[in-house]
Amino acid sequence: MRIYIAMACISTSALLYCAALFIPSYCWWGMFIFLLPLYYLYLSLNYQVYARHGFWWGTLVFGSLTYCMGRTSTYYAQLTLHNYHTVIVTIILMITITLYCACYSALWFWIIGTYIKYKKFTKNSPGIVLLLTLITTIGYITCIDRWCFWPFLRLEGYPLLHPLIALSEYPALLSLLPYVGKHALTVVLLAPGTALFYRWHRRSLRSLLIVACTVMPWIISYVIRPTEQNTPQWLSTIAWLPMQGTGTSALALIVQQTFKAIVSRHSTIQTIILPESAFCTNRLCSDISCTRLWDSLHLGKPLTVVCGSFSTVLPDQSACASPGYITTLSQHSSYCYNTCFVIYDGIITHRFHKKHTMAFFEQLPSWITGTIYDGLRAILFSNTPPIMASANTRVPLPINETTLCIPYICSELFFSQYTNDYFSNNRDNYPIMALISDNWTQSKIIHDSMFRLAQFKAIEWRRDILYISYTRAAYINKNGIYQSLPAYSTL
Repeated sequence: MRIYIAMACISTSALLYCAALFIPSYCWWGMFIFLLPLYYLYLSLNYQVYARHGFWWGTLVFGSLTYCMGRTSTYYAQLTLHNYHTVIVTIILMITITLYCACYSALWFWIIGTYIKYKKFTKNSPGIVLLLTLITTIGYITCIDRWCFWPFLRLEGYPLLHPLIALSEYPALLSLLPYVGKHALTVVLLAPGTALFYRWHRRSLRSLLIVACTVMPWIISYVIRPTEQNTPQWLSTIAWLPMQGTGTSALALIVQQTFKAIVSRHSTIQTIILPESAFCTNRLCSDISCTRLWDSLHLGKPLTVVCGSFSTVLPDQSACASPGYITTLSQHSSYCYNTCFVIYDGIITHRFHKKHTMAFFEQLPSWITGTIYDGLRAILFSNTPPIMASANTRVPLPINETTLCIPYICSELFFSQYTNDYFSNNRDNYPIMALISDNWTQSKIIHDSMFRLAQFKAIEWRRDILYISYTRAAYINKNGIYQSLPAYSTL
């Protein structure tokens, strides 16, 4: 009977965590109390926890995220029935990563269980056990957020799974984030639930004061909650166009007709922005006939177009290549970059190559070589070549005559712990322009989670963010409050 109660407590904790992450509109409070079932398990029931219990907890949490992302495979299977090998390999990779990350949860539980076992703590001495659980939980969250992908030779993790992301649904709860930092606020997040459980075990004035102290920061956050700021006037001159294509001449003509319809019906529009990889081709930089269709002669007035596409650079021209990836790609004749283009009056005026790549989905780890590399590359990159991480300087790009924005392309925004541009003294003048690709999944939960992570970055970095994806576009101010942009996808 005790084993069933134990599994119920562990499952409840994991489900509270997932519910707060994926449906924070209703369950954001779950992040404050998801540790309570675990406290009850090994303090009130005096149940010994082992690594296998942590593995089950991690499987539920990471498996939930994998399930949401797994709908991607179903989506691509419908589009590419002939390329089922890619779908199978993708599913195997996602399941493997899920089980791998669950091992960190097993380690987390093992540390707690081992300490309790050898120190012989009981429900009559909860203070040390609660403090130990709190410390190990902070270490576990930090590891998953920043370091768990170290086998792929990158210090990255699962930023979508950080518990503070759930609070982005209500930005006022994150008012202290810019002042105390992510790690300290995570401690503040987990402290109230821990203090409440301690109060349940110790009905004393001291435990009551501890509860009051742990709740006080959230009361302060509510009191000093930010007010809405006026959005910039130039936002009314921007049109968001969520469309994607292969970039052929026929598509360029269709896009030209869409552009012309937008500017003719909305005279104030000066800039049209498309998301990352809107044109799945390198023809924008090699065939000027495509962009020439977007000049004032064809559209009726000069127009700035900002879009995501790709660039192909020969090895001897790749001065901006990241040295860490050259070994892997040296056997190929050219380098492919994920690029943000700025096109004014039909002429490419600026371009920025993405400085980050996604392991396996954009670039294979450098330790994979030989026949294994060739096999995986043939399966995962059968339609497009691997993406190269550039080392070009992140400079402001003009999106109209008066406004400059700092470009961040998708994973650059999500996986960066700190801003990696050099305009800290001009934050109010240079907002971030994030071109996001979220059409790789049909899960609204993932779409919303990505947007909440962008809100979190805006608050943490104290930077305004112009968020452009395939499912939504919004201007997020430094307080996390956003204004949505309308879509101009239909004629």
